[in-house]
Formats: sequence, structure tokens, C-alpha cells
Amino acid sequence: MNRPGVIRRSRFAPWALALLSTCLWALGCSGGGDAGPGRRAGSNGSGATTGDSGTSGAGGGTSATGTGGAATGGGAASASAGGVASTSGSGGASGGTDGAGGTSGGQPGVTPAELVLPIERGAAFVFEFEGQSFSVDPAVGARIVDFSLDAEPILTGPDIDSSNYGSTFWSSPQNAHWNWPPPVALDSAPYTATLSDTTVVMESGEVSFAANDGTGNVSYVVSKRFSPDLVRRAIDIEYRLRNTGAGTVAIAPWEISRVPAGGLTLYPSGEVYSNSTITTQDVDGVSYVDFATAKAGTTDPNLPKLFADGTEGWIAHASGTLVFVKVFEDVGNDAQAPNEGEIEIYLGPNYEEVEQQGAYVTLEPDAESVYRVKWFLRRLGPEVDVSVGSTSLVDAVRAIVAG
Repeated sequence: MNRPGVIRRSRFAPWALALLSTCLWALGCSGGGDAGPGRRAGSNGSGATTGDSGTSGAGGGTSATGTGGAATGGGAASASAGGVASTSGSGGASGGTDGAGGTSGGQPGVTPAELVLPIERGAAFVFEFEGQSFSVDPAVGARIVDFSLDAEPILTGPDIDSSNYGSTFWSSPQNAHWNWPPPVALDSAPYTATLSDTTVVMESGEVSFAANDGTGNVSYVVSKRFSPDLVRRAIDIEYRLRNTGAGTVAIAPWEISRVPAGGLTLYPSGEVYSNSTITTQDVDGVSYVDFATAKAGTTDPNLPKLFADGTEGWIAHASGTLVFVKVFEDVGNDAQAPNEGEIEIYLGPNYEEVEQQGAYVTLEPDAESVYRVKWFLRRLGPEVDVSVGSTSLVDAVRAIVAG
């Protein structure tokens, strides 16, 4: 039985309430397993996209310090190869460190949402503002257990599947590392939580296992940082994988978000890999997975899974009038983990996993990778048609991504 995580309160200075960042780094399968030809990663990137007065470096590698310049003029930040430019507004803050891009402190004419306090509520930590609620439970692998709008959730709960619910984080490649089930210390054991103003950091115990590919023991610690972006009405998530072993480890970050069966998942089209057992419907550069259609047409009913590359750095899931959008750094074919994909979708018996992975990198002992994702949840207007090939749906999602 899991024990609640220990709550520690930071004594350091508070974080800015109105953090704005669309500079989302990548480095990120389901319980179904993986198969198919391997693809190897490119070399590690090092640094950061910074604020307006800073410079930009290569994105998507192990963390390297790269402090950004101050975004004082409200100008847009520059983007490097593999990086995503951060947007900036008036009075921007200085760029982040450890590969982080510059962030803006605000947008002209935009009033930040008001966060409902307290954040710590019993066993969970909750960000609540303007009808949105985002909840993380440190006692169950620092899992995201709720993301809802006007009390309507987009994620599944344990009533759908007692083990596979909410949104979690794993390491990749699955078959080469831990196969199934995921390590307890990674997925379901308590994490230690630290609350500092409006930012919550949760850290795992040491995750350790003998790699299935015979390369030796793998040991790492995961930390998850959650904070609200009250200007863009979004949630900023940062995942870190720190190698605590004595040797190097090749690894990628992987976020798995479970939504109820049904609905429509879409992402900008890239290559679909040969180990996929479901097909997408592609219209005007956007790929769609309709749950019922895709599951009925799978070539392997025991493993209905998509492995693909994407473009533009986003994936969205629309259900009813809700649309859930995840934004991250786009990762090319040459930087993906063997037998995996930047975009992955698993169709379970009564839920779907909407997944994305970051860059596959080699970590030296004590080195860490950083993977940033931004979550949005919005209500679609009556003018938006939720269907395959819908221009209004794609336009709505891209408007959310662009901010």
C-alpha cells in the first residue's frame, strides 16, 4: 500500500504567478508493449532558447546551463534547430536555466487568472482557476489525477481502470528497459512533494532495474515540476530524469495521458512507423485517430497501438465540447528511442492513451535530461465541428497553441 509523500515547504523566494512560456523542450508506450524496427537518436543538444536579448542554442538534449537574456522589450525570442521560440510580452522575465527558454512575464492587455487557494488540499495538490482544476497526487507516483473544466474531466479515473488512469510519466524505450509493468518507484510509489508559492516539485525515490537488452543496470530519479500559467490559462509541466547509476544510460522521457474511450485525437502528420497496428486518417497535413474506427480496423486487436512522428510539437484530443491540447518540442525521426515514436496512441478496452515522447539521449552519471510540456483545456464553441478533416477544429487547436 502506498504511503502519502512527505510534504516539504521551500524557504526560497516565490516564483512569478504570471509565468508565460511556450518554449517547451523535449528530450518523454503504453502498457501494451512495443515491436518493430529500431531507430537511433542523434547527438545530444545542449542548451536553450533564451529571451529577446539572449542567444539561442541547440534544443533537445541533456540539460546544460543556458541562462537566458531578459525579455525586456516584449519582442519574440529566437529559436534554434530543434528548439521552440518562447513568446514574450511586456515586462518579460529573464530566460530560464538548464536548457530552459526565456519566458515572458505577461501579455499586453491580458489580466492573469486568479488562483484559488490553498493549493495543498488533503493528499493532493490542486491548481484551480476560472473553472479549471488540475490535481496531482504525490502518494501515487505524482500522478495527475484530474484535469477538468467546469467540473467536466478529460482524464480517466480509477473507476475505469484501477492501475492505468490519469496521466503518468515513464522512461523509454519500454521493451529495452523494463517491458511491463512499469517500475513501482516510477509509476505508483509515493513521491516527495515540495510546495513553493505556486510551484509544486515532486521527486521519486531511486528507480532501478536491469535493462532487458542486456546493457546492464539502469538507475535514475524522476522529478516533476508543476505550475500554473495564469496568463495563458494553462499548466506548465517539467520532467527531469537524473542518471544516478555508475554508467551511462540511453533514455527518453514519455508522458502518458489517459482519456475515456471515444473522442477524436489529432496531431500534425508525420511518418507512421511499421510497428503500428492502427492506421490514421490524414487530411490536409493533420492525422486523426477516431477511437471506434481505429480500434475496429486494427491489425492486432491485442495491441491496438500507433507509433509515429509528428510535426509542429502538439497533440490534441477532442471529446464532446472539450479539447485537451499538449504542446512540446518537436522531435525528428533521428532523435526518437528505438521501437518508439514521438507520437503514440494506445486504444485500451475502455480508455485511450494520448502519449508523446521526447528526444532519446545518452546521460552520463549525475547528468539529467529536461522535458517540458504545456497543457491546455478549452471549451469548443458551437461553430467547431469535431470530426475528421474539420478545418474549424484544427484552426481552434492551432489558435490555442499559438496563444
